[in-house]
Amino acid sequence: MEWVFRNFWIMGIVVQCANGSSWWSRAKKEIAVHPELENGYRMLVRRFVVFGNIPWIVMGFGCIYGGVPTVFDYFHPGSGPFVFAFWITVIALQIALSYWILIRDGAETFIRYPGLLRISEVWAVKGSLSSHCWAALLPSQS
Repeated sequence: MEWVFRNFWIMGIVVQCANGSSWWSRAKKEIAVHPELENGYRMLVRRFVVFGNIPWIVMGFGCIYGGVPTVFDYFHPGSGPFVFAFWITVIALQIALSYWILIRDGAETFIRYPGLLRISEVWAVKGSLSSHCWAALLPSQS
């Protein structure tokens, strides 16, 4: 069990890639109907996988090279530089994603490329994704 707690970041990468595969599977159905959208779908899925794996990679470096013993140390942002770097990447990605969805054209992009989120209104995309992004950062009440 210790191995699982020390290498939890590997599972995070696997799950992120599986989610990317699921998105690509949904995208292929839409590409069959609208082949002109293939490049946009590819860009969205690639960015989802690459950016989504950045925190897991930082966690992996911390576990392998930074002396962070287990995944549980990442629940305490002051536990060392790799733990701090992990939280900085998570927060930076949440800010960037929120900015893209709420201020730039992220919500509209998801509407132009249907099937990924199964939401068809811009306001619903903005509300859903921005609330999910920030709910992940709320402290637990234990």
